Amino acid sequence: MNKKTAFLFPGQGSQYAGMFDLVKDTSVAKDYIAQFEDRLHYRFDSFKEEALQQTWVTQPALFTMSAIYTTLLKEEGICPQFVAGHSLGEFSALLAAQFFSFQDGLATVCLRGKLMQEASSHSEGKMAAII
Repeated sequence: MNKKTAFLFPGQGSQYAGMFDLVKDTSVAKDYIAQFEDRLHYRFDSFKEEALQQTWVTQPALFTMSAIYTTLLKEEGICPQFVAGHSLGEFSALLAAQFFSFQDGLATVCLRGKLMQEASSHSEGKMAAII
């Protein structure tokens, strides 16, 4: 039987303080983090739980983490035949499928996060996750 590999990417809500710790010393992570920090003018390693609740920070951070892990897996010869993502994860899936560059995806996700943050500031509603 021929095995197929799929990469599944999470949406907002899967972030946590310290999510960067396992990969922070890799050259792959350093490259992506430099691009993230140049774009957002925000230090990736300074995330606290409060910052990760802000959509404009969370979405680019998760997208960047997905890019790091995707690249690390591909470097190990683990390449997806299928990709899928939930909500924000759809952008990570598109990156993994080489639909766009990291820079283009990051620009899109930054704009998405900013617009969603602005939209939520005009509403009294909240979102909750049940785990």
